[in-house]
Amino acid sequence: MDKKIEKKNDVVKEGILNLPFSELENEYNEIVKEYRNAASIPGFRKGKAPVSIIEGRFKYEIERELLKYIVEKYYNEVKEEAGKTVYEHLSSYDFSKKDGATLKFYFEVMPEIENIDLENLEVKIKKEKEVNIDEEVEKVIEDLRNKYAKVKPVEDRDTVEKGDIVTMKIYGEDEEGKTLFDNENFELEINPDNDDMWKLVSEKLIGAKKGEETKFEIEFPDEEKFSGFKGKKVKFTVTVNNINVKEMPEVDEEFAKTLNFDSVDALKKDIRESIEKRLKEVRREEKIHNFFEKLFSEVDIPVPPVYAREEAKRMIQDYLRNLGYNKADENIINTLMPQYYMAAVDNVKRMIVLSKLAEMFNVEVTEDELDEFLKPFVPQFGENATLESVKFRLDEEGQLEDIKESLKREKALDLLIEKAKFVEVSEEEYEDEHKARVEKMKKMLEEKTEEMKKEREEKEKAEENKEEKTEESSDKGEEEAN
Repeated sequence: MDKKIEKKNDVVKEGILNLPFSELENEYNEIVKEYRNAASIPGFRKGKAPVSIIEGRFKYEIERELLKYIVEKYYNEVKEEAGKTVYEHLSSYDFSKKDGATLKFYFEVMPEIENIDLENLEVKIKKEKEVNIDEEVEKVIEDLRNKYAKVKPVEDRDTVEKGDIVTMKIYGEDEEGKTLFDNENFELEINPDNDDMWKLVSEKLIGAKKGEETKFEIEFPDEEKFSGFKGKKVKFTVTVNNINVKEMPEVDEEFAKTLNFDSVDALKKDIRESIEKRLKEVRREEKIHNFFEKLFSEVDIPVPPVYAREEAKRMIQDYLRNLGYNKADENIINTLMPQYYMAAVDNVKRMIVLSKLAEMFNVEVTEDELDEFLKPFVPQFGENATLESVKFRLDEEGQLEDIKESLKREKALDLLIEKAKFVEVSEEEYEDEHKARVEKMKKMLEEKTEEMKKEREEKEKAEENKEEKTEESSDKGEEEAN
């Protein structure tokens, strides 16, 4: 046996395994014998057909069986020599009794990158806007009052005012008379301050009388928020059926208790803490995004291509699952692949960088941290599952180490935010630099889309050639047998 590993580039290696026929002869003869004993060949009793006819008729099947044997016995030795891989497959297999077997394996590995110079990598972020927390708290309180408000009919007037909730018969058509909206019992809160598709209709309805038909025309701006009315001149005919008003609850102890708080102060304190936490999370995400965008624009990080494609496939499947698809069709995945591929590449690059940072920062995950992470998942493994049994199972399946690596990357991300050099700049300066990076990424996406198209075409052509070759081999065996 002769095996060797050749490095093709930073993320691809090729494993080559050569086996002389002498090492495979016994297994080969056993496989031939099994086919000979099972085959029904015209003119021969079962098990009595000449070996040459069996080898001719079942050439493809015999070689496939031999391949299984070779992979089971020798593959792990080749893979170990390739190091830690993230994707692998058999790329070619040739066999003859004269030359023996030659197998080539395709291995993808994570690239070895240099240490990241955080001190000299200046990451620009937009200057943080000042937020009046007190005002934000009051906005939340007002939203809660709206949520718990009671709707009551108006009895002392018959005209629509701002803030009313009306039910109405409403019909809208364009200039050609095409119906755009038709509803016999449509409910709308009259609030022109709302930035939605009905704000202009709300303005026109102020002063409308209950029970009377009101007609008006609106020329809608060409903006997405106006949806089906966008960019159109619409004629409306409206009859207000009912006028209701919200009765807002007072912000008092009773209101606080409705929301499970002992007092208004406790309620406001909780809201304040939630707002502050959200603002910190938003700022954290801004820093993370800007760091990686800057790094990827300056440092070339090679990505294992098939591994990136698998990441894109996972993202597409998650997206389709959220839409209600239980099983993603391969054609849909291929159609969506160009839209997701670059994001998947960025995900893989992040993983590579964070793994390197974890190494640089000497990050470790303790057993307590691992246990804390796994505890919520224990019930998913069955009624009798324990933390230890789950860990054992994950270890047996080779997933425990991956989970540890993932936790290391999370810790490395926290350290990155702490140690990276972030510089606040004006919104204008930030947008100029961001625009240049986006244009560069757009060009990369176009190039990658074209590359993926060519790869797909080549793969389809290779599959067709493979099928033709298989059919020729089978036909040849039939001819030799006859």
